[in-house]
Amino acid sequence: DGDITRAVIKIETPNPKPGDVLVLSTSVPSGVSIDNNVTQITIEGTSNAETYAGIIKEIRYENGLDTVEGGVRVVTIRVKDALEYSAALTRNVVVTAVNDEPVLSGYDGVIRYRLGDEGIAVVPDDFSIEDVDDTTIASASIVLSPVVGVDGVTVDASVASELGIGVTELGSKWVLTGAKPLSDYIRVLKTTRYSSIGEA
Repeated sequence: DGDITRAVIKIETPNPKPGDVLVLSTSVPSGVSIDNNVTQITIEGTSNAETYAGIIKEIRYENGLDTVEGGVRVVTIRVKDALEYSAALTRNVVVTAVNDEPVLSGYDGVIRYRLGDEGIAVVPDDFSIEDVDDTTIASASIVLSPVVGVDGVTVDASVASELGIGVTELGSKWVLTGAKPLSDYIRVLKTTRYSSIGEA
């Protein structure tokens, strides 16, 4: 007869990457069982071709990691009747990695400064940078806006140099460059100070 007894849907090695999974998003009829082994789903039980096709159409590829590796995943589908397997049907899943922007956090209240005083720290003690994609960042900038009179911000270039981070002053903007750990950037950014020698 035309019944199907088994089907195997899998991400072929060496294609599976961390976080890759095949997910079946539907229930199956009585007499049919599912074995889901993360990157391979096996369907077993005698049923007609339409039933198997309906189940297979509900299988999805997913990867929920923030650091998913892009590239092609090769997924093969084989079905078996009472005697032998079919030739494989191949589907190429093209995975595109998405970059998540870094997230800054820390106390964002008001900083009070008296004209003519020494420079005051701008970045709070509890300042942090989080990036789910990586443990390094490529650059950062500090911008003073608006600039009134002789307002200014400074960054301790000696600390940056010690950590191998480049520092460029562009008027009221400081640019830090160089792929370095988040902790190094935090250390340099915490040296940012505001001052003004203007008069009230």
